Amino acid sequence: MGLHEHDHLKIPYFQCDLTDFARTRRLIRDQQPDVILHVAAMTNVDGCEADPAAARLGNVVATENVATAAASISAAVIFFSTDYVFDGTEEGEYEETDRTNPVSTYGVSKLNAEMALRAANDKFMIVRTSWLFGLHGRSFPRTILERARTQKEFQVVCDQIGRPTYTRDLAFAVSDFIKTRGGNLAPFCGEIYHIAGEEIASWCDFATYLLKTACFEGVSVTGVATEDFPRPARRPRNSVLSTAKAADKLGITLRGYKEALPEFIAELASDKGLEIS
Repeated sequence: MGLHEHDHLKIPYFQCDLTDFARTRRLIRDQQPDVILHVAAMTNVDGCEADPAAARLGNVVATENVATAAASISAAVIFFSTDYVFDGTEEGEYEETDRTNPVSTYGVSKLNAEMALRAANDKFMIVRTSWLFGLHGRSFPRTILERARTQKEFQVVCDQIGRPTYTRDLAFAVSDFIKTRGGNLAPFCGEIYHIAGEEIASWCDFATYLLKTACFEGVSVTGVATEDFPRPARRPRNSVLSTAKAADKLGITLRGYKEALPEFIAELASDKGLEIS
């Protein structure tokens, strides 16, 4: 559990197995934070479906450990959850008070993590977001761009819709929110907030605009139905989160994907070893 430094951002950090409560509590007590942003999770949706025990450990147990350890020093926890807590069968945008009904193991584990957080620590904020993409880790647009160097035809699901969200925008927005309030989150705790990019798209729309923005000529995208692209875990057809509450209560709005994509593409292009076109 020694001190490390992030290779790209030069930010010092500690590594810790959050499924180990003793280690988690020791790290949090040693560091004495006022606010903890809990972003660690098992996010491989199909992987969760194949291994529900690992999903529970990585998402539920880890969250309960962080929340309990944070409560022991009166620290607030901002927990990042997902649109997958909904089944996607409703029309319109999902609000924070809408009925949850996850249809995948991943969604169930994240909803159970929300409940574990509520039970362990009353100083919490739950941030549900959707369709994340960024430089680090795997994401839909990164995969498309990497494959487009050699692949000229893509079949992409066109009947699932959501709000693509640039991780850098989400991170800076939440960080700025904390800083401007001097770490005092008490007036905002005990609540769920939906924070996601402002533009709605299907996966097919997203891929088409991405390839156009990255200047991949001669690469075609064909829309297909969810049933024609079977996956181990079910996905919500409608993942559109209403972001009105976050805008009104927190003053947070994020760029839409069309505005954010050029910056994301430039990030990938400048990252050592990555070629976009």
